Amino acid sequence: MFFKLTLHEIKYQLKSITPYLLLIIIFAFYTTQFGTELSWLENNDLKPLSEVEFMYNYLDSALQKGSILKPDSATVQLTAAQKAVIENALLLLKKFADRDNTLSASEKQEYYEIISDIDFKLGGNTYLGDNYREQLLKQINYGSKQLTDKNQKMHIMFSKMSSDYHLEAIITYPFGFSKTVKLTGERRQAFKTAMDNMVVNGSQYLDTRLVVPADLDFSCTFEKFQSILHQLDQALGGGSPYSEHLRDRYFRVGRSYEDALVEYRSIVNEDRISNAYARLYSDYMGITASLFPIFLAAFVLPRDRRFSMTGIVNSKQFKASFYVFSKYLALIVLITTSYLIVASYATYQFISIAQANNYVIDNLAFYKHTIIWILPTIMVVTAVGLLVSTVFKNGVIAIPLQFILSFRSMLPLSGDYRLSKYFIRLNKVISHQEFQQWSSQILTNRIFYAVLSVVLVTITALIWSRNRGANYGSPLSQSGKV
Repeated sequence: MFFKLTLHEIKYQLKSITPYLLLIIIFAFYTTQFGTELSWLENNDLKPLSEVEFMYNYLDSALQKGSILKPDSATVQLTAAQKAVIENALLLLKKFADRDNTLSASEKQEYYEIISDIDFKLGGNTYLGDNYREQLLKQINYGSKQLTDKNQKMHIMFSKMSSDYHLEAIITYPFGFSKTVKLTGERRQAFKTAMDNMVVNGSQYLDTRLVVPADLDFSCTFEKFQSILHQLDQALGGGSPYSEHLRDRYFRVGRSYEDALVEYRSIVNEDRISNAYARLYSDYMGITASLFPIFLAAFVLPRDRRFSMTGIVNSKQFKASFYVFSKYLALIVLITTSYLIVASYATYQFISIAQANNYVIDNLAFYKHTIIWILPTIMVVTAVGLLVSTVFKNGVIAIPLQFILSFRSMLPLSGDYRLSKYFIRLNKVISHQEFQQWSSQILTNRIFYAVLSVVLVTITALIWSRNRGANYGSPLSQSGKV
């Protein structure tokens, strides 16, 4: 009988336009957000570009155009002899550019000699020369990595304090929403106190004429430093750049080619590429799962009350738990199916990209992450919708409440997986190796919300049975039936 009730609710919902609108919204979000990531992957090589490969492409492009741009912005047309020089250099660089590992010391020396020789034969003062080569190489971006040196972290925060002190106000995110906090005298004193607690007479560096030295001598341990930042954050009202979960964004440094190559190999060999992208997919889809299912969940039980359907259920002696949980399961099946449809489309696109680029992928990646990452969010949002609409006997109230809860979990974009965050943010493609630092926290978070959702639905069933007995003259019997 339980599953008949569930099937009945699914059929009822499918007669409404709401489930189809939900699917359209999910697809639209997928296309505009995650779809752009797949477009990049389709048109770009995932493997990081080495300096040699970059130089090879740069020279090949110059040869194809028949000209080269100099640092003074002058475009120099290449003569036949200069073209021959570049063609010969490309042949020499080819043996380095096709490799998937770094150069040895002797190979690096040979590489730099080739580049310097081209600069000389092109008349000098090109981007290939020692004086300008670094400017050209700045075009290569290997992304960033988390800083691990504790002393450098302390120095970054100390320097930020000396800078922020002179601002009129700073932006904080106490509840996930931005807030402008004016720096009053009391708050400025908090900066001074924090700096003096970190460095002896540290507030002297608030003088703009003084530069914070690179070898600053800190008088506190790293643990004490974290406590000082916490106190400063509290003085600023919480959610400041000095808070535990927002200051990490300042602890990132540029990666080297070697770092990027390690990440690439981890994504290819351990994640089989698709799992790395499935995590990003779950981030985008998790946003929709945290918001839009409420429009289905908030009106199911009030709808039945409005149309006096509880009288029918009453006459058939259904347990309240059967009745409420059948509604809940029906919604979970409907909503999750929508996400599995989108996951199927993502899998189809990814298989096409993999075949075109000879990638080996995990064909089940998007399905696994939909179940493990997105389903618990769907479960708890649906449970909240049922509970709030039952308590207030009005589904509309659940909508603004759910949006508030969602926006509170929206920031930061990654790295915060406390139990207060009910959907997962991992707003970038990272390697399996980097993901491992958060995997246990994320799994704990997902299990917690899956269990919590069942608890919330159980509470809903208890409240529903009481309300229904009071309103329809059918109090609970000793057997627990209504």
